[in-house]
Amino acid sequence: MPNPFDQFDAVPQANPFDKFDEATAPLQSSGLRRAVADPAISLARGIVGVPEALVGLADIPTMGGAGKAAEALGFRPREAKEFLGEFYSPEYKQTQKELQETQGFFPTIQKAIEKPSIIAHGLIESLPSIGAGGAIARGALAAAPRLGFAGAGAVGEGAISAGATAEEVRQQSATGYLTPGQAATAAVSGAVTGGVTMAGAKIAQRFGLLDIEQVLAGKAIGQATGKRAVRRVAEGFATEGA
Repeated sequence: MPNPFDQFDAVPQANPFDKFDEATAPLQSSGLRRAVADPAISLARGIVGVPEALVGLADIPTMGGAGKAAEALGFRPREAKEFLGEFYSPEYKQTQKELQETQGFFPTIQKAIEKPSIIAHGLIESLPSIGAGGAIARGALAAAPRLGFAGAGAVGEGAISAGATAEEVRQQSATGYLTPGQAATAAVSGAVTGGVTMAGAKIAQRFGLLDIEQVLAGKAIGQATGKRAVRRVAEGFATEGA
């Protein structure tokens, strides 16, 4: 289907010498498309990821039964994300392709540093899930106040991570279900993510930085106002991005 965002791209002027080339230069997307449309697409993909993770949480005790039942009702988040991804600008699609072709942990980190849009879009896409994790964190804190804000934040982040992993694995499974080992792996991955979140909260606290998970769990930002409040929030998203 035609991409509606193509209309915002500048059409290059005709070059009389182009007829001697086998192919003309690729169309360059407009700054507006890359700065507004691409992030909006990432946000939309992130919104789709919230119910996907919640279904994934139910997948763990049901061995994928919850996701299988949702799929039968037309719930196909993977296809929805792929559909939305088709509307990215050619430049960001190329960046995604380069990242996918990068092998190894440290080379991938290096690629992300070289292409900061990867980090920005990753954070934007994670925003809805961060919010969902905050809702879970508040519920966990209400049920178990001894967790504290850092502990509750870790529970929320870990739960969303476990659910997202479980549903992703189930979608790729030939049977459409999870094996006990796959369900256990998803649960463990969520626990590890929760542990990393807890460690991040302690590091942020040590350096006086804002931790988004704790704020979403209900911890007050403080009396910061104006520019200082904006800076504090920016610090929180920076630590989350890291």
